[in-house]
Amino acid sequence: MVRGTQRRKHNRSPHRITAVSTVFVLMGFLVVGRLFFLQVIKYPVYNAKASGQHELLEDLLPHRGEVFARTENGLYPLVVNRELYTVFAVPSEISDPVTAADTLWPWVQNIHAKLAEFDAQYLDEDELVEVHVTSTEVVTIDAAAVDASVVNEEPVVDPGYEALVTALSKHDDPYEPILNGIQKEDLQVLQSLNIPGIHWNASPSRYYPEGPIGSHTLGFFSSLSDVKTGQYGIEGYWNEELQGEQGKLRTEKDASGRLISTAPRSLNRAENGADLVLTIDPDIQYTACVTLNEYVERFNAEGGSVVILDPDNGAVLALCGSPNFDPNYYNRVPSIDIYRHPAIAYSYEPGSIMKPITMAAGLDSGAITPLSEYFDEGEYSISGYTIKNSDLESHGTQNMTNVLELSLNTGVIYVAEEVGQKLFKKYFEAFGFGETTGIALSGEVAGTIASLDKDSFLYTATASFGQGITVTPLQMAAAFAAVANGGTLYKPYIVDARITEAGEQRTEPRPVRQVISPQASAMLAGMMVSVIENGHGDLASVPGYLIAGKTGTAQVAGAGGSYTDKTIQSFVGFGPVDDPIFTMVVKLDNPETKFSSASAAPLFGDIADFILKYYHVPPTER
Repeated sequence: MVRGTQRRKHNRSPHRITAVSTVFVLMGFLVVGRLFFLQVIKYPVYNAKASGQHELLEDLLPHRGEVFARTENGLYPLVVNRELYTVFAVPSEISDPVTAADTLWPWVQNIHAKLAEFDAQYLDEDELVEVHVTSTEVVTIDAAAVDASVVNEEPVVDPGYEALVTALSKHDDPYEPILNGIQKEDLQVLQSLNIPGIHWNASPSRYYPEGPIGSHTLGFFSSLSDVKTGQYGIEGYWNEELQGEQGKLRTEKDASGRLISTAPRSLNRAENGADLVLTIDPDIQYTACVTLNEYVERFNAEGGSVVILDPDNGAVLALCGSPNFDPNYYNRVPSIDIYRHPAIAYSYEPGSIMKPITMAAGLDSGAITPLSEYFDEGEYSISGYTIKNSDLESHGTQNMTNVLELSLNTGVIYVAEEVGQKLFKKYFEAFGFGETTGIALSGEVAGTIASLDKDSFLYTATASFGQGITVTPLQMAAAFAAVANGGTLYKPYIVDARITEAGEQRTEPRPVRQVISPQASAMLAGMMVSVIENGHGDLASVPGYLIAGKTGTAQVAGAGGSYTDKTIQSFVGFGPVDDPIFTMVVKLDNPETKFSSASAAPLFGDIADFILKYYHVPPTER
């Protein structure tokens, strides 16, 4: 067997070897020829096809819609798209990590300094300061420890710098993130440094040109569980419309999962998100929000809000909250609670600004007139409780206009009695209390008037002057817009139009119901003018104009329902009274003043003065 095998080996034909070799040579020529054909002759064609694969991203990914306000000069941007940059290192390309870090670190420190400006409003000097060196590592510097080292004349090496050197020294790491969210002007500075191994790539992001102005209303765009989505405000409520529809591609892939450029493909292009045009007036909102922040600081209040509506249709002209945040740096806040809009997401006992609503029920039902009289004894006893006027005084015989001027609790209890419990509740429901307004913003709450379902008149009595029930500032503004416009309650709306590739779709104002008659509306408006002219609301006045208004100072309920020393001070009004162009509610949370006549009233007056001059409303002739 061995010999036979050896004989076959030696008898292999040299002709067969030559033939096989010739085949391999020919195949080699064919491969080279094919490569020359593809890479040289057909290069332009396949290069275009390869380019087309990259361009598919634009076909498949929609552009997020932007947000605008409408002005006399066209659309004003409130939320726009822009590119931010992620800076990263490829350590294998860095031969000298220390030199690279020495060059890069001043640039990183400059970025940190910019971010620290936003932290300064929240952090005390003795608190720890977080320095974000990379997207995955946070180094905390104890300022007190650094100061001690300086006193002891010990050399201090910045932990952030050490972390950067460590990151750049990871030669086996192909990707080491340095900083995210870098703006173009800062990237240009980095580019001028020409640091080997430092790279960057762009990613789409949102930009809010007004910064913190109206931030609660706009919300922000962020990553949640690795999915980018709009959160809070307009960005959250309108997320689906803004984000559009992602495109779809059907084609063939090779064994490695790559698209085959020559294979047939079916492409459904992306549908870009809708642009939104808000009803917000940028100038009014800017003035309202800035003025609110000034008053919150002046009176050391815990916060506040401003709502301004067009009473003729319910359009929102301004919606402000304090404290606010910058949606460009939404993650640099002391608490996520700051994201909730104080004008719609928190309800409170409104206090005496509810008294005109009680009067509206009395006037419309015919139970009273502005000149109806009652005798004020200074207190009212019911079910074992004694309710007193806020000034603890008895005022004798007073008419209904005097009741609003002096803000008498006993006076509105008298009106509630004359109206009757069941009808009283129906008027409160008709004005929209106890249910959300339905505004197209995230996080709106309804408040409650559930106490009016109870049999005891005690709950109706307290509700008549704004205790035992809760509302939102937006609900109050919508209710008083009905008083201002002749009695029609409108659904507040903030999106004026949606703009898509198919065109522009405008929002039509939506009347909800006729709440009171035009006659009752006119009488109540006159009574509220007297509050400013002759009562507690004089600091809300605007010289030369007749403004209707009402003060409100409400105690804040604590644990167990007992009232604390804290107050919420509000003012509600509209003007000019003969043809109102705005309805406004302002609210300050626990300011250091005792009554709203000294805090919320002048806040209202300052903003109202701007609006009347902004719209060039001529002064009222008297």
